[in-house]
Amino acid sequence: MIMMNEGTYRSIYANNDAARNHTSNNATARWLRSHAVKLTACILLALLLFSSFLLIRTNASGGELPGQGELQVTVGSGDSLWSIASRHAEAGEDVGFLVYRIKERNNLTHVTILPGQQLIIPNS
Repeated sequence: MIMMNEGTYRSIYANNDAARNHTSNNATARWLRSHAVKLTACILLALLLFSSFLLIRTNASGGELPGQGELQVTVGSGDSLWSIASRHAEAGEDVGFLVYRIKERNNLTHVTILPGQQLIIPNS
């Protein structure tokens, strides 16, 4: 019969748990070190996208005030650049050219306008 002192008995599994935790921590640290550049790039890209959404503005003139002789109009339901230009065109003035000037003055890239949008009509 073999007698073991309880103070000297150690399970072979007791140290294995600590080793597994230590190995797991090392694996995590190695993974973080090897992917640090990728993680940093992804975080910076996410921040860039988020901040760019905060900076997006409409294509209309926004906070600009009309200059001397210019009018500021609010787009109504059913309005188009052509209808607005024809309402404000002087006699004999080319409506198509006025549409072009309205687009240029309000930094519009296309002819789509929305009700409630503020437009500045340039002077002739």
